Amino acid sequence: MANDEAELASVLGHEIAHVKARHTAQRHAKAKITNLGLNILDIVLGQPIVSQVASIGAYGVLASFSRSEEIEADVLGKNYIIDAGYDETGSYRFLSRLRDLSQLSSDKDKKNINSLFATHPKTKDRMENVKNSINNKNLFVTNRNEYLAMINNITYGESSKNGIVINNKFFHIPLNISFFVPKNFTLENRENSVLARSKNNESILIFDGLINDLDLNLLDLVEGDLGRSRAEFKKNLNIYDRPAILVKDKKTIVFENRQYNRDLILIKWFDSRIWRFSILTDINASVSYYDDLYKEILSFHQLTEEEVLIAQPKKIQIYATNKGESIFSLSEMMSINEKKLEWFKIINGLDGDLKKDYELEPGSLVKIIK
Repeated sequence: MANDEAELASVLGHEIAHVKARHTAQRHAKAKITNLGLNILDIVLGQPIVSQVASIGAYGVLASFSRSEEIEADVLGKNYIIDAGYDETGSYRFLSRLRDLSQLSSDKDKKNINSLFATHPKTKDRMENVKNSINNKNLFVTNRNEYLAMINNITYGESSKNGIVINNKFFHIPLNISFFVPKNFTLENRENSVLARSKNNESILIFDGLINDLDLNLLDLVEGDLGRSRAEFKKNLNIYDRPAILVKDKKTIVFENRQYNRDLILIKWFDSRIWRFSILTDINASVSYYDDLYKEILSFHQLTEEEVLIAQPKKIQIYATNKGESIFSLSEMMSINEKKLEWFKIINGLDGDLKKDYELEPGSLVKIIK
């Protein structure tokens, strides 16, 4: 989202301010005192090997500073970038773009963005605070062209090394796996698992895995986790020509404050890996998508050549404009499906009111999502 070094410096300055003001230490102290319980679901068999380190699902860690701490970090951060010789208006420009991003994003992404910044003051209020605190009339360093050159070909969005979600499909290139969920489900790529849920959470699918170094059989793994009295073997399966089993948990479990029945499917994969699908169905719901989820799990597979191409992450490419190119024609170069012009304006820090036929100065450097 940043378009020059000053904007990037404003973000780094803000985060450094949290450290300097010991906000993180205070947060951890509070967490220890309140003894927050983080055991959401008793389904961990071993060390997970599906990770998504940049997942927005980890927003709780980022969003735990108080509003007063965020305001303090804004003020301190601005002072840091001034001391470093950067243009102090970089913070205002970046926050403006964050506001525009929130307005443009889909309902699902808006929810994620709002969750991510749940404890931050409203972006509009932060912009006003920053704007009112700008005193220096001289613009310092922005280094826009140098910054853009440095980010040329940087990955845009999710990195494929951590798995990638495209609509109702999950692809993981390094692990060479893929699976789909029903079209009416949403997929979330979390830090240690992939979660799919129906609109009203009547049915939920959780995908994770472990390394089976002891070469235990699949039923022993389940019984070791649930206990032999809880695990009811249902049948053997063959998924992608690999042995698998279906097991029912005789007890209901609680997930996100709702009670669910749970079935487990474990697949003995290659290189001692075990993949696990947990199918949760709300015990009180009148609608169940169990059969739909079960059918999709049976199609779990290694990536096809076409899927490898689809799963490649998009890149930010820096492009020098030519005479006669409008912002509309430039936006049409972007490899995204919707609102190309609006996204082009936002990522390049352009006024949202610019007409589609507006032309930038020839040789201007812009970001293109390819």
